[in-house]
Amino acid sequence: MTFLPVAIHELRRAVRRPRTYWYRVGATALAILFTFAVLSPSFRGLVPPNETGRALFFVVSTVAFAFCILSGAYLTADCLSEEKREGTLGLLFLTDLRGYDVVFGKLLAMTLNTFYGVISIIPVLAVGLLWGGIMADEFWRMAWLLPNTFFFSVTIGMFVSSISVHGRRAWIGTILLIAVFTGLPLALFYSVSFQSSAFLIFSPIQAFRHVFDGAFMNDPDAFWSAFWMQHVLAWLLLISASFILPGTWKEKAPSPLSAKVKAAWNRWTLGSTEHREMDRARWLAPNPIIWLAQRERHRRAFFWAFLSVFFLVWLLGTAMAEGFWSKPEVIFLTAFLLHLIIKIWLTLETSRRLADDKRSGALELLLVTPLTVPQLLNGILAGTRRQFLIPIAIVLGVDLFLLGSALLSPNSSWQMPLIMIFLAFIGVFVADCYTLIWVGLWEGLTAKNSTQAFLRSIFQVLVLPWGIFVILSSVIAILLSDSVSWFDAWIIVIWFTTTYFADAFVCGRTMHRITDNLRGAAMPSLGDEPKNIWAKLWAKVPRLTLR
Repeated sequence: MTFLPVAIHELRRAVRRPRTYWYRVGATALAILFTFAVLSPSFRGLVPPNETGRALFFVVSTVAFAFCILSGAYLTADCLSEEKREGTLGLLFLTDLRGYDVVFGKLLAMTLNTFYGVISIIPVLAVGLLWGGIMADEFWRMAWLLPNTFFFSVTIGMFVSSISVHGRRAWIGTILLIAVFTGLPLALFYSVSFQSSAFLIFSPIQAFRHVFDGAFMNDPDAFWSAFWMQHVLAWLLLISASFILPGTWKEKAPSPLSAKVKAAWNRWTLGSTEHREMDRARWLAPNPIIWLAQRERHRRAFFWAFLSVFFLVWLLGTAMAEGFWSKPEVIFLTAFLLHLIIKIWLTLETSRRLADDKRSGALELLLVTPLTVPQLLNGILAGTRRQFLIPIAIVLGVDLFLLGSALLSPNSSWQMPLIMIFLAFIGVFVADCYTLIWVGLWEGLTAKNSTQAFLRSIFQVLVLPWGIFVILSSVIAILLSDSVSWFDAWIIVIWFTTTYFADAFVCGRTMHRITDNLRGAAMPSLGDEPKNIWAKLWAKVPRLTLR
């Protein structure tokens, strides 16, 4: 038998795919644009070249490191669990394939193109050497660290996916495991009870901190210890997934204890029998979509639990350091984190609903009922409002509470421009939430699974406007900026304008799509439509017919 036949098959497929090469070109182009934005102040002589070179190396390497550490969440977290749900994993093990064959094959299939993109960013980091400000040793340490961090992250996703079945649980488990490896060692080190640096070797941030000469010269072993620990842990996770996978795809008979736990969970999430009958009688006849959306009570309970923890942390912080918590930067950071969590939760729910219904066939059954497309959309939006309107209103109230508490503080440094910026920041939150609802619904209809729908929605609404903002601000800094103060004054206006216009464009485009093409998007693809964008454009070109 050929060694790693699935891996060899995936490599041969990747060689024939044009996107294998376009991924590298796209990643390099994005890195060059980002480099152009960072270097833009030096083009006008506003910043010395050596400072710009060091800033370029730090910014690009930080973004690349964050991308690598989060890669497992969107690349490999659902690759094996999806095979379990589809029932195809068992077919693979009916052959003479082993666990490592499937694991390594899926690893190459899911990560090869992105790994090429990571490698293509490394030459862009070398631009900092030409501008000065960094040493060659720093560059080479970063060139080794980025692929190693990427490998560590995707193996975490493979391990979690090997023990999971549900896509969302696999994604959340991967995020939590990455957070444990990344943040828990730092928390233990900086706590009062633990002051041993042995915990830090488990955190990828420890290796990233010691890439730079200032920290590396003080403790060279800290970088290499953390580097090799991540590499060893990655191989251990990959080997564990290879041993676990052959035994996890089989369906096992539920034990009496698991049956009791499942029954208790259903009672808590769906309510008692009487409660479910009352909800069914109230909502099923007017619109079954509303009944489906609001029947799971535990999703609202999670929000109240999160909000309680947030207020507890805020009250403890205010009691311990009132002056620190009233600073504008702390208020902005607190509101930003609160908004980001709500946006991610909103996107998860809206993208999951239609994606799971489409995969299970429930959406197709709904479309053959007498419900019209407007009734279906009204039901979906009504269910979304019932689930998220009160949480969003409470978050807006929390924002105003944070602003009011900061203004009433004795040592308040808030001025009218900061207040206006904070109010505009709240407006961006509302616009993003409304846009995410529509984009999440459309991506749930068109994406392959709920994880892909979630990532596409986040990219369009929360990531893409930042890329446009970076390009616009860099161009303005080069062409129009005569002083740093002018640029600093207008950068906030550019950011808010870019975000509002991006939300308006994406939301309007998505509303038009989902209103006109709901039934067509819900139909399973027949596979004859060209997937390449150039092939699609070529297919629309009229052709002469000879008779």
